[in-house]
Amino acid sequence: MIFSSPLLLPSFYLIFTRKLWGKVSAWLPEREITIEKLHTALAGYSTDSTEDRFLRVLQGLITDIAQAGTPCQGKTVFDALDKASHGYLTNWLGELSHYTQTPRPFIDLDLEEPEEERRVRNLPPVILPLLLNALLQELVKWQKELEWNSLVRIGPAIHGGGYALFITEPLQIPSGKEGKTPPITILDATADPDILGRMLGKKLKIHRVEMNPAPGTQHIAVRSGKRYGKTSLTAKLEDGSPSKHLTRAIKECRYMLQKLDPDGEQIRAESVGIISFMGCVDAIADALAIPEHRRGHYWGIRGSNHLEDCSILLLVGTPTLRPDELLRQARTLYRDDPELIRETDPDEYKQTGRHTDPRLQHYAEYMTNSELTQAAHRSRAIRYENRIIISFCDGDIDFLPVTETIIELPYMTEDGQNLHDARLKASHERLEKAYEELSKDGKKVTQALLASTAKAGSATAREWLRSRAQLDDESVPQNRTRRGNIDSYYPYESDFGEKVGPIKSVPNADSEKSGSPLADIKEDARVVTPLGQGTVLRVYHCPILKRARVAVIIDGSSDGLKGFDPDEVSPVATNQSPRHPGSPRKLVSQ
Repeated sequence: MIFSSPLLLPSFYLIFTRKLWGKVSAWLPEREITIEKLHTALAGYSTDSTEDRFLRVLQGLITDIAQAGTPCQGKTVFDALDKASHGYLTNWLGELSHYTQTPRPFIDLDLEEPEEERRVRNLPPVILPLLLNALLQELVKWQKELEWNSLVRIGPAIHGGGYALFITEPLQIPSGKEGKTPPITILDATADPDILGRMLGKKLKIHRVEMNPAPGTQHIAVRSGKRYGKTSLTAKLEDGSPSKHLTRAIKECRYMLQKLDPDGEQIRAESVGIISFMGCVDAIADALAIPEHRRGHYWGIRGSNHLEDCSILLLVGTPTLRPDELLRQARTLYRDDPELIRETDPDEYKQTGRHTDPRLQHYAEYMTNSELTQAAHRSRAIRYENRIIISFCDGDIDFLPVTETIIELPYMTEDGQNLHDARLKASHERLEKAYEELSKDGKKVTQALLASTAKAGSATAREWLRSRAQLDDESVPQNRTRRGNIDSYYPYESDFGEKVGPIKSVPNADSEKSGSPLADIKEDARVVTPLGQGTVLRVYHCPILKRARVAVIIDGSSDGLKGFDPDEVSPVATNQSPRHPGSPRKLVSQ
């Protein structure tokens, strides 16, 4: 029986500890047998014995595979052993099978002998029981001449150079009285019935308790598609400096912290924690000023409580097993399946991001998601309110629904600021300074002149002038007509076509050069339009309509500036003032 919940309380007959059960690799240990150990073990047998011949053949096989540089497992190992023994492999295994009955042979000790301790320390290692037990268990599978998921492989040695023989020994639950296994209850927040059932060798019944995060919990999932793998984040350049992926990840963390903690209060209170890979977590934490006691790394954080009072927790990176270790563990779990789990082609994996074998893909997803779930809940978002978890990774986290997904982050400065905003701010500062310098002599500051002086883009200068005009408009006294955004039109000559002089006639349909007589229509003239009276702001030639146009500010209109054909406007009576007190004022350079 397995209880799956983030709140795990011990209250059953048999419970596996968190450190042992929570780590699958602890249940699938692998023994390494090097060439040196095989050579040392030969001292315990005579040179003409079957034991000696078998160990020497195995030692030579490992040497040959090391020279070829081609790791192998299962059937390939058996075929090579049988060939090296000239077809006697089955006979040798049968002759030596009695060693499996005494995996730990008894040693007589002479307590009166002063040199007894040194003699015991120099005894050759006991290797044959382990070797024979592993090979005999797979002998029948080899005799069927089919590939299988083997527990035996030959590959690069972990300790020392060269190659070594590796044997996986899955842990077994000890039997109770009368050889029966007692009832078992496992507490696991990330239980998978298929995988854990294969580990225990029996079907499991799961009781899953659904838990909701505490009120105010935020899970911000950054899923930008960028690299957050261990290799990318922990790699070093030739000069020893961090990789560009780590530098980018640090900037992204700064960016998110500035959004969620703009004043740096949580950083100063040491309430920000981080979990990443062992090879880069310190570099990231140092850059973010996160203290050492607020750091943790994947595959070593389960069960820890030193991050439980963190208000903000960063998860940086996607925890995955090494491809060869993932394949070994998966083959061990599925060792009873008749079909071999085949290794995924590296080029294919780069293109698809998935393993070819669905069993391997399922196990890979389980290992990643379970480790992410364990890491994300170190801040105890289930128990405490207003926790924020920011995950820069690719995976699912149980019991922590995503409240916000970010699929794209902006380009950033080294200190994590939005690069566009930072450049825009710098441009505005230059524009402000240039405007003050240009307007000292009281002349009109045009968009082109301002952009050129401030070394800013034309569009940026235009928007800045509009914003300034709006701010200036807000300073108009309340007893005068508010112009809304009318002022924003005046400074921008690029908004109009070519400026023309006063219009003295209205063009007719037959010719643009002839027309009916009309009093002058010029800038600042008071005119009557179909929308009411207003003041002429500009007379210009529209390049799109290919005719003259009159830009008029309509009195009391919230819509601001309107454009009319010359025949749609007429001057007001001459006894009226060209600009009455209620008409909008013209923009004057400050």
